[in-house]
Amino acid sequence: MLSSFRKSLLILLCSFLLLGCGYRLFSASGKVRKIYIGVWKDYSSEPGFGALIASELRKSLVESGKFVPVFNKKEAGYLVVGKVNYIYLTPVGYLSFSKVSEVKIEFCGDYQVIDRTTGKVLVSGEVKRSEVYEVPVGSPEERGLAKEEALKKLAEDVVELISQQILFNIY
Repeated sequence: MLSSFRKSLLILLCSFLLLGCGYRLFSASGKVRKIYIGVWKDYSSEPGFGALIASELRKSLVESGKFVPVFNKKEAGYLVVGKVNYIYLTPVGYLSFSKVSEVKIEFCGDYQVIDRTTGKVLVSGEVKRSEVYEVPVGSPEERGLAKEEALKKLAEDVVELISQQILFNIY
């Protein structure tokens, strides 16, 4: 059994190791930036994709340690607004004349990061990405799950591009 002095010494040593490798509880500037990320307007045939992008973007910015998402626009220093312009599903591989083996999902969307206090657009852009996924030969449920997995992967790719732009241009 460790004595309380040894426990304290062990905790202190672990703390120094964590702080020594660059781990911080707050951003390097000591200021936590609050950001509001609303659900994207979705003009595509895939309902809920705008909400998926917003959710993944919140997660990505929290993991960066530079931003804290808030759910009230008035509390935020920055606002992220976006829209899904289109998502096209195009068959690219066939098992036979009537059976598709691969589908390409094409995405196009626009986003802006706005300084809430000044109203100035800090970052804006258009994102275009695509993802090819295999269509299982099984049941319609299996095909639907494969499509949902491909949409999630596509959303993660889109969010990675957007979060890099936000971190590069704001921080």
